[in-house]
Amino acid sequence: MAGKVLETDFVAGHIRAARERFVAAAEDRFDMGIMGALRHVPTLVFDSPLEVAFWLWWQVADGVDDLDEFACSSQREVSVGAKTYRVDFIVEPTDPAIVASPHWKPIAIELDGHAFHEKTREQVSYRNRRDRALQAAGWKVFHFSFAEFNGDPDGCVYEVLQFARKQYLAAYCDRVKAQG
Repeated sequence: MAGKVLETDFVAGHIRAARERFVAAAEDRFDMGIMGALRHVPTLVFDSPLEVAFWLWWQVADGVDDLDEFACSSQREVSVGAKTYRVDFIVEPTDPAIVASPHWKPIAIELDGHAFHEKTREQVSYRNRRDRALQAAGWKVFHFSFAEFNGDPDGCVYEVLQFARKQYLAAYCDRVKAQG
C-alpha cells in the first residue's frame, strides 16, 4: 500500500515543492554564509583573483563539512632558518595540542597563475628554493596552477583537507593513547 501511495501525483507534487523549498533554503544559507565570510576579507590579504577564488571554495568546504578543526589564513610569513618566506595560505589545526604533535606537518598552499607568477626564471627559481626550504623544515607544500584549480576547485580544496584530516586523526589518536 505504501508504495502505491508514494507513486501518486499528489505525493509527487509535494516532493517537488518540498525539494524546491529545501534548495531555496540552502541557497539562502549559502548566500548568508558567504556574505558573512566576505566581511572578513578586509582583514585578509590576497595577491591575486586566484587566491580569492581558493578562499571562497575553502569557505564552501567549511560550510559543507564544518571545518572548525582547521584555520586557513592568507599571506603568512614563515621563517625557515635565517630566511622568511611568504606563502599564499597556511592550513593549521585550531587545537594547539594537535599542532604540537609529531604527526602534524605544517601545510602551505601556493596558487600559481601565470598572469601573476612565473613570469621570469628568477621567480621560478625563488619558488623552487622556497619549496625545498619549507619541505626540508617539515612542511607539506601544495601547489595548484590556475588551470588545475579552475578545472576542479572543490577537488583541490579536498586534496588539502584529506591530507590535513589524516594527520589530524593520527595526532588525535596519539593524544587519546597518551591520556590512557
